[in-house]
Amino acid sequence: MTPYSQSPAPAPADAGSTSGGAGADGDAQTARWRLVPVGPDKVPLIRRWPERAVPSGDRATLRRWLARWPHAALALVTGPESGVLVLDVDTAAGHGADGAAALRDLERRLGRLPPTAEAATPTGGRHLFFRWPAGVDRIPSKPLAPGLDVKASGGCVTLPTGRRTPRRRWIRHPHEGLAELPRRWRRRIVPRPRPKTVTVRYLVPAERIDATTEALLERASELARARPGTRNVTLYRHAFWAAARGREGRLDWPEAEAVLTAAARAAGLDPAETRRTIASARKGAQA
Repeated sequence: MTPYSQSPAPAPADAGSTSGGAGADGDAQTARWRLVPVGPDKVPLIRRWPERAVPSGDRATLRRWLARWPHAALALVTGPESGVLVLDVDTAAGHGADGAAALRDLERRLGRLPPTAEAATPTGGRHLFFRWPAGVDRIPSKPLAPGLDVKASGGCVTLPTGRRTPRRRWIRHPHEGLAELPRRWRRRIVPRPRPKTVTVRYLVPAERIDATTEALLERASELARARPGTRNVTLYRHAFWAAARGREGRLDWPEAEAVLTAAARAAGLDPAETRRTIASARKGAQA
C-alpha cells in the first residue's frame, strides 16, 4: 500500500466535526456520513442506533449527545446510507491477529489498494475508508482474514473525536477524498447476486419428463436468468432448439412453448416480443 503522510489532518473538535481538510469530493462524501454516540467500549449509547443515526451536519444532535455522555465518542454507521465501507486492520498486540500481514497478503493477490481516508486506532491498527460500491444494496460486515474485517452494512466504526479519543487520529483526512475499491477487491468483498430462478416444471406432467424435457427445463432456467441485452437472443436460441426437437417428435411443442414463455416472462421480456421471437425461431427450425 502506498505510504500515507503521518501528519494527521486537524482533528475534529469536541463537537465531533470532521472538518479540517480540503476538497469538494471529500466534503460531499462526509456530508452523507451517519453518526451515533459510542462509549469507550465502542458500543452505541442509543437504542436502535442504525435507524437513529444522524447526518454529520446535524451539529445540534451531535453536541447534545456529547454533552449527555462526557466520555462518548462519535462512530460512523457504515453502509449504503453513509456511502462508505471500512477495512478494519487489527494488530497482533491488540487483538491477537496480525491484520497488517493479512492485508499485505491480500494486496499481493488482489492488487495494491489506492490511497484513501485512513485513521489510526488506539491499539496501533488502522481504519481504511472507501466509497460504497455503486449499485450495491447490501454487503455483510465480515472478516476477510484473521485480523482484517470489512465493516459494511450495519457496521459501526469509532471516529477520531478530538480530545475524547486522544489515541485515535487521522492519517489521511476524509476531506482529501475516499477511494473506490479496485475491481478485484470489489469482487472479493461484494457478494455475488443470487441467480433468479423460475418455476416451470409444473407446466410439464411429471410422467413425461425425460432427458429431452430435462434439457428444455435447464434451458428455460438459463433464459430466466438472462441479462438485458442477451434475453432475446437466448430466447431465440432455445426456442429454435425446442422447435427442432418438436419437429423430430422428441418434445411436445405446445408444452415447450409454454415453458419458454414462462421463462421469458421471468426474464422480463415483453409478451408480444416473446411471441414474435418464438414464432420466428419455430419458423427457422422448420425451414
